[in-house]
Amino acid sequence: METLVTERFRVTLALGMLDARYRRSVRAANGEFVVDKSTVVGGVPSVPAPWDGTLTARYDWPLFHDVKGYVRMEMIVHSHNPGPFTELDPKSINYDPVLRADPATDLLNLQLGMTCGLSDITLFVDNALDSQPNLQRDVDAPGSSLMYAYTFEPRTIGVRANLRF
Repeated sequence: METLVTERFRVTLALGMLDARYRRSVRAANGEFVVDKSTVVGGVPSVPAPWDGTLTARYDWPLFHDVKGYVRMEMIVHSHNPGPFTELDPKSINYDPVLRADPATDLLNLQLGMTCGLSDITLFVDNALDSQPNLQRDVDAPGSSLMYAYTFEPRTIGVRANLRF
């Protein structure tokens, strides 16, 4: 959804919802339990967030002749998926109590820029809050004590220049 609040101020909101679950219990050919009804589809830790959203706000203003300035904010949010998950069910062949679903996250990006014709120069701050959540935490191999995890790129400040032609 996009709204033009004023001639120069635009707000955009995008929301998503996903609730993928098994509709029935599943057993292997040998009768071993695999997954229970209502369990979230996907493997921990990379199960989908039930809710996500992006809020963007941009304000533009004329500077002189055909040069315009702008300031832009983008907030990206993902909720935590509470499960239930096959990997956390003791009766499942995939049981692994060490695994956890990704936490809720938020990422704030900021921009200050100017456009002139087909060029755009931007001073940006990506991950302005320096959010460092522990993401995709997983074991190296079954039975291993070695864990891997990822996170967001740290706060990054820079200048971008784009020329369209």
